[in-house]
Amino acid sequence: MLACLVTLSLFVGAQFFHPAEVVAGLLGESSGSTAREILLARRIPRTIAALLAGAGLAMAGCVLQIITRNPLADTGVFGMNAGAAFAAALALSALGLSSPPAFTAAALVGAGGTMMLVTRLGRDASGPIDPLRIVLAGVAVSAVFEGLSEGMSLLDPQTFARIKSWMVGSLDVAAATPLYLMATGLSVALVALAFLAPRLAILPLGESTAKALGVHVARTRALALLVVSLLAATVTAAVGVLAFVGLVVPHLVRQAGITNERDQIWVSGLTGPILLLAADILGRLLLPGELPAGVTVAIIGAPFLIFLAQRKQVTL
Repeated sequence: MLACLVTLSLFVGAQFFHPAEVVAGLLGESSGSTAREILLARRIPRTIAALLAGAGLAMAGCVLQIITRNPLADTGVFGMNAGAAFAAALALSALGLSSPPAFTAAALVGAGGTMMLVTRLGRDASGPIDPLRIVLAGVAVSAVFEGLSEGMSLLDPQTFARIKSWMVGSLDVAAATPLYLMATGLSVALVALAFLAPRLAILPLGESTAKALGVHVARTRALALLVVSLLAATVTAAVGVLAFVGLVVPHLVRQAGITNERDQIWVSGLTGPILLLAADILGRLLLPGELPAGVTVAIIGAPFLIFLAQRKQVTL
């Protein structure tokens, strides 16, 4: 399915290409042709962006659901994406920082800080995190950051006009730098998860059992949150706010019968690109002017979140 979507992504857009034109463009047989120029400048980077962003957000959402034991957990629902976007926009507007490293550093601070804030607000009076409270806290914090970002865009329209599509989540990157950024974040996360995944699979057994098996629970959760923050920050800095990918994909993986948490992480990384690429292709077909991927993913994910919230029992 992924291969079919990748192929379709190269054909579909504001201008449709015949398969022969795409093949000729990829092989360099039509140097200087419109098809080759659009493929190299737009569609190939856009397709790669969907693959990297989908994998990163899906794995981040899966890890977040495992460590919080909350089936509604997602970097978007918890406000991490909005926090990363606000911090990056603030760095651009107030500090004039537009280089990719500075942009990413600001996004990382925003994502991590938002996660700590939402976790603090999500605790009940007795101390443990309440699943419903933390979701409500995440939605509220996300709304605040989105409102602040919109306010800054009104105060400084010239600066924010350059990143208008980024603010709503767009895969049309048309450059290599965002791809390198996401690939770097994903590579670091994969190395870290190769070490953390076996320990994360033990956490559902309970803290006492995990400790008896030699797992340092607090350290494992802290490192996992750092990995989630890194993925949310790099993806958001590269393509903007894309919510619900990390919410929907882990549930689809579990519905497919994959119950081991370690396997869920890796399969989510393969399923996320399918969802995001399909949403991006759908956005190109719905309207002549194309809908950004952030909008089409929200159209898919928001009803899914409502469905999950209405269910009497949602288990991991």
